[in-house]
Amino acid sequence: SNQPDLSATLLLDCMHPSVFELVAAKRNEKKNRILYMRMAKPQLEVVKDILQLKNSLSSELQKGDGFDSARTLDILQQLDKQPIDLFVLSKTLVGTIVSKFKNDDNNDVSSTSKSLVRKWKKLAKAGGVPSSSTAINTSKEVGKSLTAQRIKHPPSVASSSPGPKFQAPAVPINPEWSKYPTLRQNICKKLMEVFLLDTKNPVDEVSNLVTKIELEMDSKFQPMMRDRQGYTSKARQLNFNLKKNVALRGNLTDGNVTVQELIKMTPQQLATS
Repeated sequence: SNQPDLSATLLLDCMHPSVFELVAAKRNEKKNRILYMRMAKPQLEVVKDILQLKNSLSSELQKGDGFDSARTLDILQQLDKQPIDLFVLSKTLVGTIVSKFKNDDNNDVSSTSKSLVRKWKKLAKAGGVPSSSTAINTSKEVGKSLTAQRIKHPPSVASSSPGPKFQAPAVPINPEWSKYPTLRQNICKKLMEVFLLDTKNPVDEVSNLVTKIELEMDSKFQPMMRDRQGYTSKARQLNFNLKKNVALRGNLTDGNVTVQELIKMTPQQLATS
């Protein structure tokens, strides 16, 4: 009765080493799961903060003539201080809004926007996103990259050479635009892209409509001599709202809304008309 019970010891001695490895692996898996849960919450909080800042930027973008450069700069600077990684970029698509301010007339706003886009492109490139991605597409490409990183491809697939890169068709150019300064040419091209979202519209008719819209803006603001900021703000306002408001695009192409009426519309009218 004084001899020790050796049954437990004998049982452990008979166990195969792989059993111990399995137990250790299970313990590590549990620790990693707990660690991930602890990390995920702060990351989701960052996503929430970034989405709020993105919505604030979007609101400024829709103001057009009432665009607040100081507030926009403050929002961009706040974004610069946030711990943004590939996950946050892919979840928020914040790059799609920030990139719209790269060509703003306010030097501080444009330089800060460009700096952010460069930083996020560098981050995306390090995560496997193609370097040829544009600023607007970067956030979308990040999501693809993150998904690809979770998949273990066979060596033969990973080492295969990529296919030819897709190139978007060039925007048709109205010969009349070649006489315009670069700023006005660019505005025409951007508006043309928006109206060509409706594939049923003949290119010639769209081109003529875009020309009339730009001429009306040029007549009102005279960007080369008087109000360049008002011109660019209105162009940004039109581009943003026309891209989303399919009904308004249709009314313009059908002649139900005149170019003069379009230019006089407020941001609220552009969004709902």
